[in-house]
Amino acid sequence: MVRVLPSFRWVWLLALAIGLPGATWAAPKRIAVLEVRSGPQAPVNEAEARVLTDAVRGEALTLPATDYLVMTRENILELLPPGTDLAACEGNCEVETGRNLGADIVAVAKVDRFGKQLVLTLQIYRTAGGALIRQTTATAAGVDTLLPQTRLAAHTAFLSLGGPGTPAVAGEGTTGGEAAKPGRKLNAAIVEFSSEPDGAIVHLDGELLCQATPCSRLVTFGPHQVSMEAEMHQRHDEPTTVTKAASIHWKLKANFAVLRVSAPLADVAVTLDGEPAGNTPLAELHVAPGAHRVEVDPKCWLAAGEQVKVAAGDVREVALAAKPRTQSVEVRPRDAAGNDVAAAVFWAGGQPVEVPAFVDVPVCATEVFAQRPEHGTVRATFADLGTVWTPIFDAETTEANVFGVVGEAPPQPDANPPPPALPPQMPNLLWVDVSGGPAFTVLTLGDGGQSETSGRGWAVRGGLGVMMAPPVSDPSNYGVGVALDFTAVTDTTVDFGTSFKAKEVDPNWIKTLSQAGTLTAASNAFDLSILCNLGMSSMDLLLYFGGGLGWGTLRAPGVPERTFLSPYAPFGLDMLWGGASTWKYGLRLHGQFAITNVGTSTMLTLMTMSPMFVVQSH
Repeated sequence: MVRVLPSFRWVWLLALAIGLPGATWAAPKRIAVLEVRSGPQAPVNEAEARVLTDAVRGEALTLPATDYLVMTRENILELLPPGTDLAACEGNCEVETGRNLGADIVAVAKVDRFGKQLVLTLQIYRTAGGALIRQTTATAAGVDTLLPQTRLAAHTAFLSLGGPGTPAVAGEGTTGGEAAKPGRKLNAAIVEFSSEPDGAIVHLDGELLCQATPCSRLVTFGPHQVSMEAEMHQRHDEPTTVTKAASIHWKLKANFAVLRVSAPLADVAVTLDGEPAGNTPLAELHVAPGAHRVEVDPKCWLAAGEQVKVAAGDVREVALAAKPRTQSVEVRPRDAAGNDVAAAVFWAGGQPVEVPAFVDVPVCATEVFAQRPEHGTVRATFADLGTVWTPIFDAETTEANVFGVVGEAPPQPDANPPPPALPPQMPNLLWVDVSGGPAFTVLTLGDGGQSETSGRGWAVRGGLGVMMAPPVSDPSNYGVGVALDFTAVTDTTVDFGTSFKAKEVDPNWIKTLSQAGTLTAASNAFDLSILCNLGMSSMDLLLYFGGGLGWGTLRAPGVPERTFLSPYAPFGLDMLWGGASTWKYGLRLHGQFAITNVGTSTMLTLMTMSPMFVVQSH
């Protein structure tokens, strides 16, 4: 059907051409922006639709005025045929409406709901032929935040348009003899978002921008409110103004505490507030600030737990007294002839138990073993045990199954190998020791020790040792070893008084020394000692003795300094506590004896009760 427009339309069109050149003039392309329509589920009223339409029309007005003419709302309403309902007009009807308005390009938009989001779809058509030039979308949680996204969608859509000579749409080409026109710049820039840690959610002006950092998005120029939030970290909000391409990197403040969970046994299943949290030891268990309940898994362990209350930044040690949940099983091992025999029963992580006896077996033990030296091993799962288990050994086989059937042992799974043969062999101990304290020095000078005097000073001793342990499971039991130590005794001043009558090879030195009245002695020594652990049950009690080389000085006011080099003999007693732990501590009583080469001088130094520390490694 052909519609005849009112005569005043031609008056308006004629007015557009007044004053323009003739042969070289190209009329501007006319753009009609139709009113934004609302879908049945989208709560957009008429007033809000008008605002969104004005936002689209405003972006169209940024096109060059010499190339495009944007029709106003009043122009469109005046030129529409009577009775035209744009709300019911879709698809070809919208393109036909653009033709009736005399527009070259028509922009139409509709708001629909998708899930919890509002989605505005903007389409731009050429009325000549009805070709779709560009389609963009804007999404937002509500109408109030849909407006800036609509502007950005419209801005992007109108970039596809151009003036004379611009290749506007792929496939349409250009008019002959016309040069291409540079593309218009976006009214937006790419902003890169990153955070520490990665994976933060980014919101822009209250709307979701990207699900996880790092990411980059096109953001319109102007002021914006940016926020980032990550799990277990505080939300960070900050206003920013975008004027060019930029990067925003924020270090988010931690909003968690760290729990370090341990138990007497390894691989104890732990729950946090009733949810699985892993197996011990847990060195870095991150939890939100507040109260939490840390417990062992009740399936395999007797009830044990701790209630903790933590603040952000706290580091809390949690030691759980985990004891395995067990079932009593009567174990009666027999040989192939039916004779009762002795054996040892054990499981991964457990200590061997001599049987026949009642054995408390952990209910979560995957496999249980019965072993006799030179008679093989019988293996069973916990479900096979029941309340009475009778493992049967055959002297001619290396292994039998739980039912006593002779045959090759089934392959052991790599994840749960059988425990090592018994008894266990404790490895050697390598340690570093250091001690220090007050020292008491007795000095004898002269031929035959005719003058003896003493003084007080300080001493320090330290070194490296190895204890060759016997095959026992408790490293605090007896053993022997060797140690290489260094000992230094500080200046010790002694007072000879007036009764000094020592004989000396150098009588002039002795005479001058007696006139000075005092003597200062200092010594150093390296030695190699033998260690003997006496095997106390509650501590390590070590005796040591050895030999080495010492050197030092004897000084007095007005007397030439004498240096000496001498054999050296250390001896002492160490009392240590700490068992098999990495650190040991205790007290040391130390003595050393040296014969100097200054006449027939001797020097005996005793280090009284002094603190001692040992770092040991298996």
